[in-house]
Amino acid sequence: MPEPPKNEKKEGSTEIQDLPKLEESDKLAMDHLDTTQHFTTPPSRYSEASLVRALEKEGIGRPSTYAPIIRTIRERGYVRLENRAFHATELGMAVNDILVRNFDQVMEYKFTADMEANLDKVEHGQVDWVTLVDDFYKPFSLRVEEATKLAEPLKNKPWTGEEKCPLCQSDLVMRYSKNGAFLGCSTYPDCKGLLSMPGEDDESDGPKGDPVDCPSCGKLMMLKTSRYGKEFLACTGYPECKTTLSVDKEGKPIALPEISRDCDKCGKPMEVKVGRRGPFLACSDYPQCKYTLPIDKEGQVVVLPMIEGEVCEKCGSEMIVKTGRRGPFLACSAYPKCKNAKPLPGEKDDKAEKDEKEEKAPKAEKDKKAEKVDKAEKGDKASKAKKVTTAKKDPKDDK
Repeated sequence: MPEPPKNEKKEGSTEIQDLPKLEESDKLAMDHLDTTQHFTTPPSRYSEASLVRALEKEGIGRPSTYAPIIRTIRERGYVRLENRAFHATELGMAVNDILVRNFDQVMEYKFTADMEANLDKVEHGQVDWVTLVDDFYKPFSLRVEEATKLAEPLKNKPWTGEEKCPLCQSDLVMRYSKNGAFLGCSTYPDCKGLLSMPGEDDESDGPKGDPVDCPSCGKLMMLKTSRYGKEFLACTGYPECKTTLSVDKEGKPIALPEISRDCDKCGKPMEVKVGRRGPFLACSDYPQCKYTLPIDKEGQVVVLPMIEGEVCEKCGSEMIVKTGRRGPFLACSAYPKCKNAKPLPGEKDDKAEKDEKEEKAPKAEKDKKAEKVDKAEKGDKASKAKKVTTAKKDPKDDK
């Protein structure tokens, strides 16, 4: 039988066991078996804070340039921010591939850090800036010319997936916008079919839920994002059809009231549109005619009074009737160049009403206020006189 192992302790209280004496063909008994499985995890995605720390570590940029760097990659659609973490878009990855392939030296971390160090030397007079710029720009300009000739264009790159155009079943090509990459029909402009990139349905243009047909021409409508970040449905027949629909949080179209009415000024039909304060009627001849009418919560048109002959006192333009939170009022038609506004004829604004109320205040209240003021003034005078008399010396005290 093999001898039992001897336990020995060395420095650091670490237990070390000696291996038992083993011979060939000895049978060993297994006490237990531990099974573990490990998966390689990718590095964490950059957040705004961790990206700034990485730039600082590599010596790239300055504290004043960190915010513009982050703003630029977001505004150009190279990344999107999800749960405070940056995710590279298709456009960002495509641009990165082109830059690394054609400008590998410029894309190195060390290049940016060295360039900034040389610029610091220029500031201190240690390096001639003309020589520094020439050494960089001459080879760089040649690289740009070569890349312009050899680089593969990003737009209209054939899509190799199984997806086809939803309108005509033609092949699709990759396209890019500031909102990210999407798939477009290869026969554009004859067909304006669009599809979201696979796996990015929530981020790119595309319908959420059931397809929506345009109420004007019957073509498919696609979900778009305005420059203010608000989502809406737009007809794929644009620019021939400019119909749009507002959507709720789930991407479903909001039902608008059906109102048939002609413009009171030019006689052309009016259309229901949606603004910051909800639906309203607008003349279809906009911008030649800017006449609008509000719509209440019940879907009924709020008829505003017609007032003619009112001229703006500031710029001489015509004054038109508009509605706000406090009701209708007169506003200059030259807005936003002229922001003059005033109440309707026969109505008084808040300041005038306040002044009038103060003038009509009861006389008794005014008298009371006057009495309080007189008493306060008399009290001040009495206290001052008392102080003066106490400050004077008595003649008997001198004797």
